[in-house]
Amino acid sequence: MKKKLNNIAFVLAIVMLVITINVSVNTHKVSALADYVTNLTGETSVDANQEFYTATFNLQNLGDENINRISINDNQGTSQAIVVSLAPGESFSIPVNYTLQAIKDYNYFDIQMNVSVTFDNDEVLNQTVSLSVPVITITEEEENVDIPYTTIETEDDTLDVGTTIVDQEGINGEEIVTYKVTYLGDEIISKEEINRDRIIEPVDKIVRVGTKVIDVKTETYTEEIPFNTETIEDRTLDVGTTIVDQEGVVGEATITVEITYENGIEISRKEISRVTTKEPIDKIIR
Repeated sequence: MKKKLNNIAFVLAIVMLVITINVSVNTHKVSALADYVTNLTGETSVDANQEFYTATFNLQNLGDENINRISINDNQGTSQAIVVSLAPGESFSIPVNYTLQAIKDYNYFDIQMNVSVTFDNDEVLNQTVSLSVPVITITEEEENVDIPYTTIETEDDTLDVGTTIVDQEGINGEEIVTYKVTYLGDEIISKEEINRDRIIEPVDKIVRVGTKVIDVKTETYTEEIPFNTETIEDRTLDVGTTIVDQEGVVGEATITVEITYENGIEISRKEISRVTTKEPIDKIIR
């Protein structure tokens, strides 16, 4: 009786092994040499008896460019691909881990989708898990970009230092820049400038900058004050005879002036004070 129970347990173990299937992890690599992949769809299934998978995929044409170099391999390198035609944007179903690798201009973009599927006695063996592959698209996008104006400064020696006069206001120009933008789904993965058109030329800003230096100085100097000559008639003296009763003596004045210089050259002088420091003495003659 004990031996019979052991045989029943062994049979049950075999039944459980057949009913419970853990799908192994396989990596499918899809390579397409074209401008870009607009859509990739497909599905795989697992055959429990033969223990292998099959897959169907589709790559859309790009305009007149046919995308026909497609290889789908399992991790042993065995190709089991069938190329079919599916509508853009459709999803595909696979029950294993899946890595999509598409070549765009010889640059690789990887999309990793981790899906683990386990079949048990409540599920059928060909149950699938639905996934959506992000679409790789390339668009041309335009941006309006300002071109900063240039400020040109010229020196003007008729203006005081620190003074500026704007003769012409600056105006920014404008360019339309065209970019080639590659999206993986909604994410930008590359952006390349391919064209730049100038639609508005910038206008320079012209400014005059004063360089005139005004310097005001005060100077003091002395100046002679001439004496006066006083003549007195003397009837006691013969005509033509003169006698100096008092010699004249010049006086002296101290003068203060304010002198204005422009760029080192005197342009004005103004007397601000005059003080007589020595009075002149008149000369008296008879």
